[in-house]
This record gives sequence, structure tokens and C-alpha cells, in this order.
Amino acid sequence: MNHPLSVILPVIGLILLLLCGGNGRENRIGEKPFLFEPSEDGTGYVLIGVDDPTIIRADIPASHRGRPVLAIGEYAFQGCLFLEEVRIPDTVTSIGTAAFVGCVRLRTIIIPDSVLSIGPGAFYRCIDLQEMILGSHVEQIGSNAFYSCESLRLIRFSEGMERLESWAQRVYYDINKDPEMYRASVLIGTHPELVIIPEGVTVIESGFLCACTIDRIILPRSLKRIDEGSYHGHQENVKPIEQILYCGSRSEFEEIEGMFTGSSPVFYYSETEPEVPGAYWHYVDGAPVVWSTGAQKLYFTPTGDGSGWCVSAALPADGLGNLEIPAMYEGLPVKEIAPLGFIGHDDLTSIALPETLEKIGLKAFAGCDSLKELVLPEGIRVLETGSLSFCKNLEYVFIPGTVSDLPGYLINGNPNLTEIRMGDGVKTISLYAVSDCEKLRKITFSDSIESLYDPVRNCLLLEEIHLPETLRTLHWAHHSSHMMPFLRIPDQVTEASLLGFENLKKVIIPELLIIHQHYFSVGEQFYFKGSEETWDRWIENREDAERYSMYYGSKQIWFYAENQPEKPGCYWHEVDGLPVEWHYD
Repeated sequence: MNHPLSVILPVIGLILLLLCGGNGRENRIGEKPFLFEPSEDGTGYVLIGVDDPTIIRADIPASHRGRPVLAIGEYAFQGCLFLEEVRIPDTVTSIGTAAFVGCVRLRTIIIPDSVLSIGPGAFYRCIDLQEMILGSHVEQIGSNAFYSCESLRLIRFSEGMERLESWAQRVYYDINKDPEMYRASVLIGTHPELVIIPEGVTVIESGFLCACTIDRIILPRSLKRIDEGSYHGHQENVKPIEQILYCGSRSEFEEIEGMFTGSSPVFYYSETEPEVPGAYWHYVDGAPVVWSTGAQKLYFTPTGDGSGWCVSAALPADGLGNLEIPAMYEGLPVKEIAPLGFIGHDDLTSIALPETLEKIGLKAFAGCDSLKELVLPEGIRVLETGSLSFCKNLEYVFIPGTVSDLPGYLINGNPNLTEIRMGDGVKTISLYAVSDCEKLRKITFSDSIESLYDPVRNCLLLEEIHLPETLRTLHWAHHSSHMMPFLRIPDQVTEASLLGFENLKKVIIPELLIIHQHYFSVGEQFYFKGSEETWDRWIENREDAERYSMYYGSKQIWFYAENQPEKPGCYWHEVDGLPVEWHYD
């Protein structure tokens, strides 16, 4: 068989490369294996590629043929899968689009102060990039510049910066597209453990740290203003920064205008260990370390209006165990628990919440697997989505009537939860407020609720529901219970859909109820809270009377009679809330 040269020559080249081994690859570094082309203005050169894509270290020269290297061009190092180290000279002013795309072994990148712009996708999918030091004069960063740099642990900004400007206003984007999408994509997919803002910075602009989630950030004493929206997580619900380490005192921090999105614990700098327990930190071998001051377990940040405190974090140094949150801290009431405040604390076995508490934030107790009971105090007003969710061993929840509105997925993914009780005062319950609690058997709704629209989802063992007499509308169409044998619909309900109760055998129907046939395909015995004459008249007056007659003709319908009628028939009365038929000999 004949082989064309276009196939044979690459194979020969590959064999020679393998015979040369790794030493040949490293020896060529000194030969400057870079490709250049003149810059547009002719004053220097642009690095446009390498002639050996297997290089390990790239020491980019400051000059070529007597002229400075001014830029790293588009896709210059694309596909350099072995590249681990790069030195960028201080003659370079720009890094082009996708310049280092897919350099999966690149670990550290130092951007010199000379660089003014970094193009879109410049370090896209550099999945092993761990440390990034940005020069003090960077003015433009393109969209997705550090997209999916999932190993990025340290972002350090160079000394000399005075203002961290929002690259959102200067990124490269198509004007026909939504700039908000691009603002939120510069650092998407990154999760830095530490971001260091240098001394000298006075302003952090809105949108500066975009679409990343930060564990810790060091803020300088020079900082005067943090614009609203400076920090945005990459999910719809922003994850608060786990620790804000401020290089000054509490009083100095409180003078800073503005704050990051979300509620985050703030630690203040102290060279020596403070005598009074509190939130303090210091440096150990150049790394920030929080002082463990006595038995301090909780950390507090001021509430938005400054009228009290928010429990922002807890340290599990010795295990939280049985925890009591104080009602007062430094002379002001403790009013809130921050979003994610206790998330993942499976060492929390019980918690006593103060009567001063008014709000529990997003997923505040998610993952507290040792909690078995959660009784919320009277006075609490706001429960955010997921705040009582994903507690593996939680069995009982009480929600006081001071919480007027329950959000969707409030109680979600608690596999051993068996009972939920609501105090009088809860008025609205959002769609799927209770979801995926596979052992839930009993719910007692508040006596103030007028409408229920699919409040429960995927709680298939639910067998006892106490509906309030104030209820007017009941929509329970989602398949939520396979075990309910009986349901009493309160007398004032005028509209209902009950497809969610697949095994419902008996149901008490109020006299005023408007039943939608295609929503009411359950039940073998109907206990109508009215007379037979009322039932017949109700059916006759309907536009779809014939269809209704056919439908209910196949059901056993009992008519209400307070006293046993003399004439035998299908009659019933109520005893302790349950339907009991009148029997005839």
C-alpha cells in the first residue's frame, strides 16, 4: 500500500522526538523557541507562538532583534500541555485572546506591572493554575479570562494600586449582548482560597470580583469605599465570603463606606493575642491565622441597619455540641443568622435560639446532620430558602406564627423529618415549601392560612394533614402523598384540586366547594357537607352537569344529617372531626 508523504513525514518526526527524549525538549529553551512578528506600529515584536509545543518552561525574552517584545499574541501558547512555568518580561503590555488556553499544567502566573490588558479567555481552562499575581496597572480583563481555572487558590494584587477598578466597563464584549453576562464571567469557575488586596488601595469598584466564590480576603487599612455589588458569587444565591480579614481595628472598619454582597464574618488585626475573646487574626510565617481566643465559637457582624448583630460564622474548634446563641452581644440584640452561618456543622447537636432573633438566612442550617429538633422562637419573622434543609437526622420542626411567609424549598431534603407544626400567624406558603422529606407523616398548618397551592412535594408517606378552618382555596395537584386515607376539607373552601392524593379513600366535601372534575379524580367515598337536595341542585346548575352526574354516579356519596333521618339512606354526621355513617337495621 502506498503512503502519501503527508502521512509519513509526521510519523517520522514523532519517532525522532521520542528517541530524543525529555532532555532535547529542555535543551531547546536556551534556543528561544519562540515565533515573533512585528507589532502594528513597528516599534517592537509580538510573540505569536512556539515552535515546540512540548516545552516545560518559557522564559520570554524582553527583546528580539534589538527591539522590545511588546505583547503575547492570540493563541500563542495554545496546546502547550506540558508548560508549567512562564516568565513575562516587563516590556509586555498586553496578553492576547486565549494566549494560554488549555495550558493544563501551568501552575503560577505573575503579570508584571507593565501589562495593561488581558484578553478574553487568556487563561481559559488552565485547570492547574494555583497562584496569580496581578500587576498594578491592569486596566482591561476580557470575558472568561480565567474561566474554569478551578485550582486557583491565591489571587494577589501588586503593591502600588490605589483603586481596584471594575473591569466590567472595559472588558471586550459584543455591544449587542448583555454586558451583565460579561461582567459576571471574568473569573467564573474559580474558587480562590485567599485574595489579597494590597495596602494603598482606597476603592474597590462594583463588580470587581466577578463570578467567583472566595474563602478569605485580606483588606488593607487604606480602604475607604467598597461599592455595592463588588463581590458576586457565580450562582444565583451569592455565597458569602467565609472570612474577611481586615488589617485594622473594628472602629476603622466601620468607617469604610459600603460592603460586599452577603453577610460575612470580619476579623480584625491584632499582633498579640487579645485578652477579651473576639474575632481577631495575625500573620504566622506570612500566612493569615485567626486567633483562637478562649472559648469563642461564634462570630458576629452588624446587621444592615446597625441595630443589632448577625451570627455570621461558627468555629468547630472543639465541636459545637449543644450551642446557645446569646440574646445580646456588646450591648445590642442578636437579630440574625447569616446565610450559610452553620452550613456543614455536623458537630452541632442542639441549638437554643434567643427570643431576639428575627431572621435566619439562606441555607443557614444546611448539613447540620446531628440536629434532631429545631424549635424556632416567637418573634422570628423571616426564614430564607433552604434555611431548614438537608439535616439528615432532623425529626421535628416548629415554625412560630410570627413568620408570616414561608418561601419555596424552606424545608427540603430532610430524610428523617416526621412532623412539621406551624403556629397561628403564618399566612402564605410558597410552592414546594416542604420538599423531599421522605418520612414526613404529619403537618399541622397555621390557622391563618387562606390559600394553599402545592405546598408539599415528594413527601410520599404523608398520612395526616390538619388544614385550617380559614382555608378558602386548596390546590394539591403535585403527587405528594401515597398514604393519605382520609382528608377533611374545611367548610369555607370553595375551590379544590386533589390529584396529589393518589390513595385517598374518603374525603369530606364542603357545601360551597367548586370541584374541578379533571383535578379531582380521587376518593371512593364522598361525604358531602350538605343535603341530598342541595347536592342535586348544585349538580343541575352546573354547565357540565351531565358530565358531573356520570362522574359522581360511580362514587359512593353520603349526605350530611345532624340527626339520623327516619328514612333509610346514605347519611352521615361528624364525630370528633371524622365522618361516621348513620346505620339502619
